[in-house]
Amino acid sequence: MSGRFTGIRRAALARLLLAVVLAAGPHAALAQDAAGPATSAEGAGESAGREKEAPTIPARPKPEASMAYDAAVDEGYAPRPDQDIPGSLTASLLALGPGLAVHGIGHLYLDETRTGVMLLLTELTALLLVAGGAIASAVTDNSGSVVAATDVLTHVGAVLFVGSWVADIIGSFTGTVPFDRDSTRVEGSVFGVAYRYTDSPLDAFRHHLVARLSIDLGWLYVRPLIDLDASLGAREGELDLGVRMLRGDNPHEHLAVGLLARRREDRPDGFAVSGLSGYVWAKADLGRFMRTLGHLYIAGRAGYGVDGYQFAGAGSVPSFFSEVEFTDNRLLLQSGLGFNTGDNTHLLVLWSQDTIGDIPPDPEFGQFEVGLQHRYLDTLDIEIEWVLGDGFAVWLGLGYAL
Repeated sequence: MSGRFTGIRRAALARLLLAVVLAAGPHAALAQDAAGPATSAEGAGESAGREKEAPTIPARPKPEASMAYDAAVDEGYAPRPDQDIPGSLTASLLALGPGLAVHGIGHLYLDETRTGVMLLLTELTALLLVAGGAIASAVTDNSGSVVAATDVLTHVGAVLFVGSWVADIIGSFTGTVPFDRDSTRVEGSVFGVAYRYTDSPLDAFRHHLVARLSIDLGWLYVRPLIDLDASLGAREGELDLGVRMLRGDNPHEHLAVGLLARRREDRPDGFAVSGLSGYVWAKADLGRFMRTLGHLYIAGRAGYGVDGYQFAGAGSVPSFFSEVEFTDNRLLLQSGLGFNTGDNTHLLVLWSQDTIGDIPPDPEFGQFEVGLQHRYLDTLDIEIEWVLGDGFAVWLGLGYAL
């Protein structure tokens, strides 16, 4: 009986436990569902925290070249402005070859359109001037009344043609990097001595000693010169007096007018030539007009004068006031370029048509002058000059600043 009662109690207890489990099951599931989003939100917060706390990747170190550039800038190096352009060997070769026919092609290659078009227009102007001189000479049979005008037209046209071509070559090669500033003296006094060798068909004098003085006051200059043949058979004196009417911010840019008086005496042949001429001399920095040609100077002189010839017996020299047998008109035309080839070294190249110098111009090509001047320690000028025409001359000189 007791065993039976015990079995009944165990069965009742099992039914009670099963009812509790069935009753708690839905509530536990709901609790788990409610806890799920909270757990997810908490996990997201922890994930975000981990993202914030994640270590940053260190930046790559700068290349050594970049570090060197930054250090140079800190020490005062000025990088090329963005609007400036470097030169190009390809552009200069284009200017040298095809550019002979189409001036400015080198600058057009560099996208310097304004300068390229300006050089092309200069070429066309030059061709018109040369053609005008040739037509005037042919129509008038090169008569004396128009020969000076035709010479001027031809000279200016030839200078513009060659100058615009050379400017295209130089400017496209150097880019916007300017030449060094002109180092020639524009103020102060200089005493100079020189040796000059001449090989001319006009006379047999070869070796000359020259003494000169240059007094430059900025606006006014006075330049006397004495040239003696080594055998004392010939001597020449010259006085150049000029006034700079216009001067730019750069003192090397100016417009001057002047008078040149000269006398040459030839004892073996017994004659003397005295002359007086007026001239206009101008020099300008082409960088004002074309930014690829900074401190490249164009120079030119035009003059006109009269020379009087006096004669005496062979072996003697006519006096200064002796009778003038006849006179001759003189036309002087000079054009060229000047620039510094290095520190304190200036090169000047001139094409001249001068009818009275001891080296006459070549009938076809005129006369070329190449002068190189180097300033040493600001007190000494070393001068070398070469003249080529119908003959040649070489000048070696020293100038001492006073």
